[in-house]
Amino acid sequence: MMIKNIVSKSWWLGICLVLPLSVQATLIDFDALPDGNYATVGDTSFSLVGEGVTGDPIKSSLLGSGYLFNSSQPFLLPTNSILRVDFNGLVDNLMFDFNGFGPEASLMTWRIFDENLTELATGNDLTASLASFDLSAFSGISRIEFFNGGGNVNRFFGLRQISFDSQVASVPLPHTILLLVSGLLSFALVRKHRSQI
Repeated sequence: MMIKNIVSKSWWLGICLVLPLSVQATLIDFDALPDGNYATVGDTSFSLVGEGVTGDPIKSSLLGSGYLFNSSQPFLLPTNSILRVDFNGLVDNLMFDFNGFGPEASLMTWRIFDENLTELATGNDLTASLASFDLSAFSGISRIEFFNGGGNVNRFFGLRQISFDSQVASVPLPHTILLLVSGLLSFALVRKHRSQI
């Protein structure tokens, strides 16, 4: 009975050690990145949608600080109506710094979506100057969109930084794999021994 308990414990311990998930915190700070067009940063994708000129969003420091804009070129008219951010998996603790650059910022909104691209929440609290937004009350986010109000007009906004936590599978260490294999072998030996009795 003692051998059975040890085998059972090593089996479950091996499984728990091989398949853990860890939280990976990510910060994308556009002020720290070189100027240029960005379709991806790490595992995060950025795209322009809707009205405007096609291309990848541009990061520019022309206004002093670096922002990712809703345009593919600095001050290209008209701007794109949506800057879309797609995450590689589901994220939590989403936060961002955003600048609406003018009185029409009140027309701008953000929207977040779950894994089925169903809208989780929307907000129209964007401001005409740099402000931080905390969406950590929401979890399981796969996408965020920033909308400039539409109407095929020159309404710029800039994303200064975005941060989030994502669940990632940890790579098992060699000693963890050894523990799992020894547990499986012990389990197999006990079963074989029992079948011979």
